[in-house]
Amino acid sequence: MKNFGKNFNLFLAGSSLGAVATTCIRFAVAWHAVQHTGSAVVFAGMIAASSLVEVYCKPFLSPLGDYFNRLLVYRICIGMAAIVALALLGAVVLLPFSAVLLSGLLMVLSLVAGLREPTAAGLVPSLVEPKDLTGAQALRSTVSSSIGLGGSMLGGLIVAVAGVPTALGAAVLLSILGLAGASKIHPAGESPGAPNGTLHTYLRTWHHRTLDGMRAVWLTGAERTTALAAALINIAVVPLTAIIAPVWVAKTLNGTPKLIAAIEAGLAVGVVLGSSFVTGWANDRLGRFATMIIGTALMGCAVFTASLLTSPVEIVACMVVAGAGFTTFAINASTLRAAATPASFRTRLAGGVGFLSCCAYPITSQGFGFVIERSGAAFAVGLCGICILLAAAVQLFNRDARRLLGQETDQIVGAYEALYPSAFADRRQAAHA
Repeated sequence: MKNFGKNFNLFLAGSSLGAVATTCIRFAVAWHAVQHTGSAVVFAGMIAASSLVEVYCKPFLSPLGDYFNRLLVYRICIGMAAIVALALLGAVVLLPFSAVLLSGLLMVLSLVAGLREPTAAGLVPSLVEPKDLTGAQALRSTVSSSIGLGGSMLGGLIVAVAGVPTALGAAVLLSILGLAGASKIHPAGESPGAPNGTLHTYLRTWHHRTLDGMRAVWLTGAERTTALAAALINIAVVPLTAIIAPVWVAKTLNGTPKLIAAIEAGLAVGVVLGSSFVTGWANDRLGRFATMIIGTALMGCAVFTASLLTSPVEIVACMVVAGAGFTTFAINASTLRAAATPASFRTRLAGGVGFLSCCAYPITSQGFGFVIERSGAAFAVGLCGICILLAAAVQLFNRDARRLLGQETDQIVGAYEALYPSAFADRRQAAHA
């Protein structure tokens, strides 16, 4: 496997540890809430409130990563996650169960994640050469996504063996280690954001920057269509892993946290296979665009099939296929976005796409709570599979992505600015506002 340099390796380590910590926190709080409330509707409401903050803050917070130093913003986000994990640990150990308090702390964690993810996406091209971007994105997906999914597996094992407080304590430690890794990153070459921006100037122009970012996403046709497809995937995947799986395992399959961990592990194995072998192999033979469509369709079929099964082994096998299919979409879409977006707009475009692709799932998460109550968790899983299949159908109409993904990565660097000139027309004026 190619070495992309010390800075990227440190970034990857910090991101991965942060992903493990965040996922572990959410799993521990989810299981804690299910055990205390016994209500899918209440539990779904807590997750939906948290998700609402993460999704809707992205277009407002992401300009920070383009205006200030991205690396500094990224480090602050990781440090804030450690503080929230510590607060959740205190709430669980020292206070009686409170859905309001736990939801509030999860909202703060989501606020941090809403800024951290687009900032990290904008930082990657500053750490590697353009020709290495696809490989770096694949490696990032292999490590970060698999470890992120594995966070639930780790959380499940810790909760099953030692309880919720221990799982939250582990999340605090992992966040601190992630911050230590991020503090050692010192990129050379392209500056990862504007290091000389002042807060006063930013506050005077934040609304222009936010609107410019959202407009750029809407006018960039390739990203607009990808965001719609991603929205359908997120409508399915986020409730499936955060809401449906705990109830499905606990009430329908009569399982324990270990089974949830096994399901998450299946997804993680699929992500590893998809990132390390399947996506590259399929890209070489089918092309990146076709690979993305076929992989998404296979993911939808696997999730729908899992809803019809009761055997843990068969369900986990379906999750392996789903994880590999998801990776083909994630790697190729993120590579196109990172390469083709103008450097000064990377964080805002990533934040805008993140918003459009996730804006529906806070509402649908609550809706899945009602679906579970009335039709059962297995039915909800099948509905998730159908949503993912619709995402594959939507992406078939993304003509610009088809054309750009047919070229070499170094040939499409900054291509969006020439393809969609009106989307970035005010970039320079905003930068000097």
